[in-house]
Amino acid sequence: MRDVDEPVGVRPGRDWWLPILQVQLYVAVSEDRGRAVTAAQRWFRDGFTQLGGAFYDPAAQASPTELHIETRLSRREPHAVSIMLSIPQRGGDGYLHTAYSPVMFDALVESLQDLPRGANLWFDANGDDGESHTGPTLGFDLDRIDSDTGAWLQLRLLTLRTPLTQTNGMAPLLAFVRGVANLGNPVHGEIFWGNQTGGVFEWGIGKYVEQSLPQARQLLRGYAWLTILPEEIGQRLGGLDALRFSGAFVEVEHLDAGGYWCRATPSIEQYDQAAAERVFEVVAPALPPGPPDLRRVSRPNALSARDASNR
Repeated sequence: MRDVDEPVGVRPGRDWWLPILQVQLYVAVSEDRGRAVTAAQRWFRDGFTQLGGAFYDPAAQASPTELHIETRLSRREPHAVSIMLSIPQRGGDGYLHTAYSPVMFDALVESLQDLPRGANLWFDANGDDGESHTGPTLGFDLDRIDSDTGAWLQLRLLTLRTPLTQTNGMAPLLAFVRGVANLGNPVHGEIFWGNQTGGVFEWGIGKYVEQSLPQARQLLRGYAWLTILPEEIGQRLGGLDALRFSGAFVEVEHLDAGGYWCRATPSIEQYDQAAAERVFEVVAPALPPGPPDLRRVSRPNALSARDASNR
């Protein structure tokens, strides 16, 4: 629902150049509605309880007025926190945008039973200097994507300046994503740097999410540091043993409800051009034809420049 723009033209001394870490997970609504509801609710509830970190205590102690974004922006206090929810209203009549309270959070989670077109939960804090855009950000986002052939949930997590973006702080993030993926029989998933609505490879070939999702179980939508393959594509690429012994991944696991969890390097910082080339060699048979335009791929992401059809 919400796009976080990477700031430009910043005054010297600020670290606004830092890239946003993004997780994307896609679950098919039309295949199993109950499974999609469970994945959506766990995305928000587990995300809050497992990854809320420094935001968790303010949520428990502060009033909704104190947690409203307008309060944080107006006071300009160092480390002041805001927690905002966008709760879809029944009947498709827009969204209630409100500050966090336990009651409102429960209402958000309950609203996901209807698999709405969108919902989100955003944690933001001021920086050490009291500025509103120099502190940590953590967001959980849901969009439902409909087409003539089906419907899917796009579950996204975006974060900046939190421990989740650091090598020694990513274990809880991976555990959270793995937990939801185990439930969802996903059609695709990635972890990468950036705030675009599609994945890195899709961005490189100029393809929209709506165009690729109907074929996501036949054509791989892309690859990154962490790639979640749908069950069908993982089997086509040789299954668990073949993926493990390919040399492209340090971790490959079969997900409980279907799909393959494939992590290319121990940390995302180690995912460089050489690692991307190794992953490409394995997944190329499942990629759509055509080389990506690397000018569209923001660093530190990495993709092979090769055309999968020429491999």
